[in-house]
Amino acid sequence: MAGTLLLLVGIAAGGYAAWGDGSDPILAEYHVTEPDLDPRRPEPITPPDPLVTPQGKVVQDETGRPPVFLDGGALTEAELRLLVRAGTAQIQTIITRDHGLTRAVWRFTVRDSSSPERVRDLLDEHYDKGGYHPSSTQEGGVLVRHIADPADQRGVSAYRAHYVRGRDVLRVESYGRQGSTVGEAFYQLLRAQTKQFPADR
Repeated sequence: MAGTLLLLVGIAAGGYAAWGDGSDPILAEYHVTEPDLDPRRPEPITPPDPLVTPQGKVVQDETGRPPVFLDGGALTEAELRLLVRAGTAQIQTIITRDHGLTRAVWRFTVRDSSSPERVRDLLDEHYDKGGYHPSSTQEGGVLVRHIADPADQRGVSAYRAHYVRGRDVLRVESYGRQGSTVGEAFYQLLRAQTKQFPADR
């Protein structure tokens, strides 16, 4: 319980340092650029969310600042800390499940004063240290890693990809116990995602 409270305080403090309360102009460097208003319309014109919806039953569809995802379990504490320290201002995800197979797409929006490329590389390094091996892809600008039968989760196979698009680092992932089916599902989702929202070159 004490560890959880300390983590909550640490993430909240890191979030405040990264985002502020929105009232101090000195914190403008942390803001993510907003599109200009169309004078004929009262609301901003924003591009569509750069995420496709994976096949399966949607079990989580959420957008928020990093602390929102602290208790969800889909991101590890280490990942969340890495994202906060590297300058992630907002997170969005769509997660689906289908007969034991999980598919997910993620959007990590990076504040203007930080580098999306650095966030992508730090995430790739994080999974490299976790035992994930590079995996091939024909999608330019996309870093893919794969792990099979890890010591702490026997029988599980997982694929994760990261790439940069604008101020976003986008993740595509698939994991489960179906062996080759996990890889097939992953690459099918990756092709659909990058076809509609390709990586920056």
